[in-house]
Amino acid sequence: MLKKILLLLATLVLAANTALAAAKVEQNAAPNLPIGAVMTTEIQMAQEMFVGFDSLNYEKFSKNFSEDFKKVFTPEVFKSAHKDTTDKMGEFLGMDILMWQAHADSKTDTILYRGQFAKDEDMLITVTLDRRNPNAIKITHILFDSPLMQ
Repeated sequence: MLKKILLLLATLVLAANTALAAAKVEQNAAPNLPIGAVMTTEIQMAQEMFVGFDSLNYEKFSKNFSEDFKKVFTPEVFKSAHKDTTDKMGEFLGMDILMWQAHADSKTDTILYRGQFAKDEDMLITVTLDRRNPNAIKITHILFDSPLMQ
């Protein structure tokens, strides 16, 4: 119960920050590319990444990674992280988007998901994206957060 209350509070705080950032984000969008299109693109990229995770397909998983993130999250790291995650969390059952947040002071966005695994249906998954070039958005960070991952 405490976990769900903390999740709700975190979502409310981040949603308030998103509302304040909307005007600034629109300024950072490419000409003729509304922020709604950026948001849709980012969510699709994250969903494709999770399809790659579920099918243990590194190419699909890392397709939209920044070059720097690909250097850190290599195929070997992916296999090890996938095994560690599924060993601790069980089978990946899907995810629900909780929030999309634009950061007003930079050109990054964050998507917060509730990951559903066999052993924990409330894992928080944070995906950070770089939209400095809205026509070439890249995933720069992923964080899986669950007490079972400790």
